[in-house]
Amino acid sequence: MIEALGPELGSGSIKVVYKIEFEDGGIWVVKIRTPGAYYKSQREFEILEKLVSKLEASGDIKTQGAPGLLEEVKALVRAEMDFRDEAQKESGLRDKVSARPRYARLLAPAPYIARPHSVYVAEDFMIEEFVRSRRFADLPRRSLLGPSQRKIARLTVQEGMQEIILDEWLEPDPHTGNRYAKWGWLGRVWSKLVLLDLGQGMKWPIFKLRPFMRAGLALSSGNIEKSARELLSIVDMPKDKTQEEILDSIKSGLSQIPQLGRHPGESRGPGSEENWIPA
Repeated sequence: MIEALGPELGSGSIKVVYKIEFEDGGIWVVKIRTPGAYYKSQREFEILEKLVSKLEASGDIKTQGAPGLLEEVKALVRAEMDFRDEAQKESGLRDKVSARPRYARLLAPAPYIARPHSVYVAEDFMIEEFVRSRRFADLPRRSLLGPSQRKIARLTVQEGMQEIILDEWLEPDPHTGNRYAKWGWLGRVWSKLVLLDLGQGMKWPIFKLRPFMRAGLALSSGNIEKSARELLSIVDMPKDKTQEEILDSIKSGLSQIPQLGRHPGESRGPGSEENWIPA
């Protein structure tokens, strides 16, 4: 039985999170689906679908990929609505991380993933382990000892690459609200990444991600031309546009992307820590 309901730890359009204490003194976290969230999301998608249909019928714009994109987003939102799915993903990723080979752990330290409760998991709520941690926003930007925003950002990128390459797993929604630093006496001098909110993760064969990875690596090295050509190989070209016109359009868009934490005129070498400054 729940002995006490603690303070609200966070809330969003889909869920609200509380800290709770059981009769045995155990501290846990309960996630509850926000009232009306399912109906609200369904209604918003209905409006978007009608908007896309009207735009296509009027001939004002061409939305070739819009229906498919909407279906992908709907699938992600539906996954977050069902906490049974999130608990299964958390347990599965915990198993995958623990089974990684030793060389992978040397390249990137294993993150900490909250453990879902073995009993209290349902469609509209779940209870999981309370992890003592610090929010990304509360961390210093730099630090010699202990976690900082730079270190957690770097660990987040490293973990994302490990998941893609070793586990063929894609987490499409990593952000500063669900990537924390583990806290405690050891956490004051050592940086350990905590993964929270894995509801949108999905199995994704690596061959589908290779073009994005090549484009991203090319862009991170400053090679906009190569990055644009990699992206061009996986996009559908409008019939009224030439390949060179599409390539120029992609290059123009990529040139507008700010580098991660880099100011105009600031140099950034391949091994520089500036690569990992959060945008």
